[in-house]
Amino acid sequence: MDLAKVMSDGQITIPINIRKKLNLKEGDKVAFIEKDGYIVLADSVMLALEQVQNAFQGEGERLNLKTEENVVNLVKEIRRESLEENKKNRFEKNYQYIDGILKKLDIELMYPIKNNSITVSTGNDRPVHMIRLARPQFLALAKRAVMIEMNDFIWQMSLLNLHKKLLFSKMFVTLEDIFGPNDEQGIGDGYKCSFCFPFLLRFSDERENLGYLMIVHDLRGAIDYEFAKIIPINENLDRSKRYSPFEDFTKEEIKYMIKNCYGYLEGWFEGYLEREYDSFFYKTVDSDLIVYGYKDGKFFDKSFDDQDEYNEFIKLISTSDEVKHERSERVD
Repeated sequence: MDLAKVMSDGQITIPINIRKKLNLKEGDKVAFIEKDGYIVLADSVMLALEQVQNAFQGEGERLNLKTEENVVNLVKEIRRESLEENKKNRFEKNYQYIDGILKKLDIELMYPIKNNSITVSTGNDRPVHMIRLARPQFLALAKRAVMIEMNDFIWQMSLLNLHKKLLFSKMFVTLEDIFGPNDEQGIGDGYKCSFCFPFLLRFSDERENLGYLMIVHDLRGAIDYEFAKIIPINENLDRSKRYSPFEDFTKEEIKYMIKNCYGYLEGWFEGYLEREYDSFFYKTVDSDLIVYGYKDGKFFDKSFDDQDEYNEFIKLISTSDEVKHERSERVD
C-alpha cells in the first residue's frame, strides 16, 4: 500500500511506484473514478482509449476486421471516399466559378455573342465541349489561367498541312457561321492576324480540371491554336510562366482534338456553305501582305511580295464592290 499526504491547498504527491505503474510523466493528466465505493486513480489517456474501445465493441466483427490487412484496407477506403468527396466539391466550385463569370457578363454587358458550342473528341472516348466566348468573358477567365506551351516544329508543320483545304477565307466564314461574328477588336495583334475566336473547353468526364481556354486565329499566314488552363481554386500556379501540357489534358489529346475540330469545320463548310455562300468580303493581314475573302462567286486567298501590288489589289477589290453596290441601288 502506498500513502500520500494531502496538503493545505488540496494537492497530493503521487507515490513514485504508482507513477511508474501508470507511466506518468510531468504534465500528464490523471482521472479520479468512483467505483464500488472506492476512488480509483487512472491515466486519463488510457481511460479515454478504453472508453473508445468499449464504444466500438462489436464493430470490428461487424466490419469484418479480423486481420491487420482488413484494418489497413478499411483505412484506405475511408481515405479514398474522403478524397473523392473533396474532389467532387472542388469540381463543383470550379464550374460554379466559370458559370458565375459567364452569366454575370452576359447580363451586365448584353454582349451580342451567344455561347454557341460544338462537341469534339480528344480521343479515348473523351468528348470536349467548345463553347464560344465573348471577348469580355474570355479576358475575365484568362485572369485565372496559365498558358500551355506547344512549341513543337513537327506539330506546327502538321498544322500547315492540315489546313491546306480550308484556307483563311473558308475557315473564317465557317467559324462565323457556327459561332457568330468575329470580334473585330480581337484579342491578339490586329496587325498580324485578321480574326480571333476564343473558346472555353469543358470536358464531359469528372476529372478534377476546371477547364481550358482555346483561341483559334490566323497568325502571319497560318491558322494557330493557343491553349491556357484555368487554374483550379485549390491550386496556385505562376501566371507569368508557360507550362507543358498537364496530365489532365495531354499533348496527344490536344493534337487529336485540333484534328477532330478541323474535320468538323471542314464537314460544316462542305455541307452548308460551299454551294450556298454568296456574300462579298475581304480581310487583310498587313504584316505578311495577305488578302483573302469572297468575290464573284469564288473564295480567294492571296499573298504578295510587293507592298504596292498588295495595296493596288486591295484598292481594286474594294472599289469594284462599291461600283457594283451603286449599280444595284440604281437598278432597285
